[in-house]
Amino acid sequence: MSENDITKEMLMEKLFEEMAYPRKSVSSELVDYRRDAFDHIYKAMEAVDVPGDLLRNAHRRDDAMNQIYLFWVEKASEGDSVVDKPDLAVECVKKWLLDVRSEYRHDLLYNRFAEEREAFLAAERLKTPDEIIEDAWKITCYNDLVMLMESVEFEQHEVDALLTLENPLSSIYDEVLSEDDNSIMDSLRETAERVALERVEEMDNPFFAAEPSVQKYVDEFIECHCEPMEDEQEPDDGFEPEE
Repeated sequence: MSENDITKEMLMEKLFEEMAYPRKSVSSELVDYRRDAFDHIYKAMEAVDVPGDLLRNAHRRDDAMNQIYLFWVEKASEGDSVVDKPDLAVECVKKWLLDVRSEYRHDLLYNRFAEEREAFLAAERLKTPDEIIEDAWKITCYNDLVMLMESVEFEQHEVDALLTLENPLSSIYDEVLSEDDNSIMDSLRETAERVALERVEEMDNPFFAAEPSVQKYVDEFIECHCEPMEDEQEPDDGFEPEE
């Protein structure tokens, strides 16, 4: 069975299994409180409509009951003397599902990015070597944007907005091209200057050893940019030499 075949019943079965394993090393009073909260959360999940496209992400979440329970604890600790547990449970379940939706939509956008890149690379493979070289910058940008989706969490409204684009990857790339080239050049210059300064610090180390292929340039750098050490002079003791 694939992840696309996950049903609401399968999600409920998994949550029920999690209810049977309360955490150890806690007081019996706390265990009873958690069990009561879990019961209300489970009933709330039964009552709440879970969109079909979220079932896969919801089902693959480990420790889901405890994740929802943390929302419960956060809300219950706000100080209200009387807590409507059924309503609180529904609120916590819906909040958790919003988090699941955010994850699902982010995965959806990542897959859109990856599919668009693969289609682009497939077309590139049919081109001549010179044409591929000409598109090297575009290939790099596409790869960087896909990697960006793996490591950066965009705001939910940003993800949803990008999903409305037919080709989000190329749309972002086109926008990058339309920006002032000076910003890219400035970034490259700053990086080059930083690398140069780091190399100067390396050469300033008395244990520095250059690669043989660049030793000539190291010698030239020392000759042009390093002040020669002055010859040590004997201190003047104030006495004239004897004739």
